[in-house]
Amino acid sequence: MATAGTICLLSVGVAASAAGQSPAREGSGASAGAAPSRPGRVAVIPFANLSGDPADAWIGAGLAETVATDLEQLASLTIVTRAALAAGPLAGAGNGDPGNGDPDDAAALAAAGGLGAAWLVTGSFERRGPQLQVTARIVRVTTGAVRRTVRVDG
Repeated sequence: MATAGTICLLSVGVAASAAGQSPAREGSGASAGAAPSRPGRVAVIPFANLSGDPADAWIGAGLAETVATDLEQLASLTIVTRAALAAGPLAGAGNGDPGNGDPDDAAALAAAGGLGAAWLVTGSFERRGPQLQVTARIVRVTTGAVRRTVRVDG
């Protein structure tokens, strides 16, 4: 299993990417009807289960919750609440279905943009015996560009 230190490293990498960006211009590529993105607003979705074992499905939600909680500690970031994500089209993200946890998933980017997020944290995990390999990406919502990828084995 991933250790607390592993999750901390993952969160630091994500936070450094999100907090280090200059403010986005309103209307810069946001879809019609979307809330204006705010530079320090981040949505974190459950990580995709690449192992395919349904018994591990809970891990993706746990990783996302831990990363979101760590990011909440930073004054420069605002995290989209889990309740807001659960009410929208991101509710099933990361459950191991094809496309979930994919930074190119247009639905995830659109939903995050609709909630005013400038950034989307997405990722995946794979169990390898007693170890997990976790990959997280921070994606610019307006462009879909991956700003940073962090991979941790633990």
